[in-house]
Amino acid sequence: MKYFIYFICAVNVLALGIMFSLLSGNIELSGIPKSNNIQESQNEPVVSDGKSMDELLKQRLVELKSESKTEHPEGTDKKAITTPHEDQIALDESCFVKVGNYSQPKFGFDSDCQPLPNKFVEKKTALTLNKLPDSVTVNFKAENERDVIYVFTDYTCPYCRKLHGNVEKFNQEGITVKYILYPRYMDYGERYSEKAKEVVDNMTYAFCSTDHRKSFHDLYVKGYAEVTECSKENGRIPAPIREHYILSHMIDIKHTPAIVSSKGKLSYGFSSVYKTLSSLGIQ
Repeated sequence: MKYFIYFICAVNVLALGIMFSLLSGNIELSGIPKSNNIQESQNEPVVSDGKSMDELLKQRLVELKSESKTEHPEGTDKKAITTPHEDQIALDESCFVKVGNYSQPKFGFDSDCQPLPNKFVEKKTALTLNKLPDSVTVNFKAENERDVIYVFTDYTCPYCRKLHGNVEKFNQEGITVKYILYPRYMDYGERYSEKAKEVVDNMTYAFCSTDHRKSFHDLYVKGYAEVTECSKENGRIPAPIREHYILSHMIDIKHTPAIVSSKGKLSYGFSSVYKTLSSLGIQ
């Protein structure tokens, strides 16, 4: 038992190292350029290898094979299962997330693909999420904060929009809401490549805004955000959409919205603030 605990602690530290490597742009992901690798352009973002975001998204998506959709809990949007090539990111069918030649077990598995006890998975998830700096998440802070929830979300998801309409109610309950942006259309295959680009672009514009409450309100209500560039002048770091996307698969998010408590407990779907907090064990 002692050695098992040592192993879990080591995995937690490794997972954190991976996340900060991702956030610092040290690991490549085809399809979404590294956030610190985007050059300013009046037309379309261009990454260091000369390919536009549109080209990279199409390259990423053309290699995904769409499969049948799975059953999903009430109050969630279902996500298609896809099969990637070996040099791409491994999605739901695998216990590993693979980025290029690098692979890491998802939080729920050890290196032999054996499931880990749920309490350890929750601790690992909580440790990772709670260490994320505010600068890389979309934050709706409660004035009298007593707890934090993390929402894996996509503005094209109806139940995500319903939850977004209740952010103020969460705040009134003393709950700070932090969004982790999960562009689901990245998993839907080649025929959705244009939609995937649109979603990534809108998420990027909303994130780059200096007023997240307004930009994300517009995104979730109107379905689009005003074109905005992240820059040092407006105090915004480059949008970490690719890092959010990888983190979603590391935690093995299967549906949206996915809500995670500060203790790592996961709940899917949304019907009301009370039911969500109750399902997460937040009194």
